Amino acid sequence: MIREIQAAPSFLSSKNIDTIYFGGGTPSLLSAQEIERILNEIHQHFPVNRSAEITLELNPEDGELKHLEALLKLGINRLSMGVQSMNPDILAFSNRNHEAQQSLTAYQHAREVGFSSISVDLMFGFPGQTLDQWKSDVEFWISQRPEHISLYSLTVEDRTALKKWVKAKEVTPLEDEKVAEMFHWTSEFLEGHGWEHYEVSNFAREGFRSRHNGNYWKGVPYVGIGPAAHGYDGERRRWNPRNNVKYGKTWKEGVPAWEEEQLTEVDRFNEQLMVRLRTREGLKKSEINPLFAAELAKKWNRLDPKYRLNDSEYFRFSKAGWLVMDALLVDLFEG
Repeated sequence: MIREIQAAPSFLSSKNIDTIYFGGGTPSLLSAQEIERILNEIHQHFPVNRSAEITLELNPEDGELKHLEALLKLGINRLSMGVQSMNPDILAFSNRNHEAQQSLTAYQHAREVGFSSISVDLMFGFPGQTLDQWKSDVEFWISQRPEHISLYSLTVEDRTALKKWVKAKEVTPLEDEKVAEMFHWTSEFLEGHGWEHYEVSNFAREGFRSRHNGNYWKGVPYVGIGPAAHGYDGERRRWNPRNNVKYGKTWKEGVPAWEEEQLTEVDRFNEQLMVRLRTREGLKKSEINPLFAAELAKKWNRLDPKYRLNDSEYFRFSKAGWLVMDALLVDLFEG
């Protein structure tokens, strides 16, 4: 990873770094010394803004007081905690390594050492989960007053144990109607308590939107470091092999591990749709490539009115549209 950081400046035309995100996999397994080494290397090769948002994804079982204190001293100023649920049965089903109490303890430790920006990840839509169980999770964490909450619906992904169980009819996925009920209740409840539902899965207290994710949705160039990481410079997309051994072997031999592709105008337009329509603001009509604007307007007007909002300046999905966004995007994509 150090060697990849050393090679990274050639990929980005703008070298000023506004956000750094330790995420994907389990970065909290890294020692403070290892994180310090990575940060030092970044500072050597890029000018990092003094006000940069530096986030680390934290598994609750890694929330020891001394470790968190060391992370804060290194300049990590935002934590994203993978809580998922406070329900022991749901944690057991999702094969998490932590217990509910560990989530609360890690959160309390983070506050104790001085973290003032903490995001909590919660998941809903588990087989057999009730609305009351989900409400209990959300209401509990609201009472703890984090600055940000990310809420994700459980999805059945290929090549996972859950997919295998569903196929064998050992597990029955929660009905779409119940998932939708959870989503709409959450949005209404959190907005009623002063939270901003600023992206399909994300809620923030005022001033605490995720700047890093916001840059993704705006199409700001970024560089990804490590196995399975992706980078984007506005024209090209680059990605690393997922396999840790393959990634490490190539860099030890001094050969870049990544593959890359040049994005076409159609690619860039489709990506713009995919990321901007996730957000509350949506996609500004004046920013759309004129080659595709007229056709997009026709396709948009053919969508069911319940999935889109009427706006003279922006294309914006309704909350009902957010729920079925993937299917709607297929109808809107070019090519």
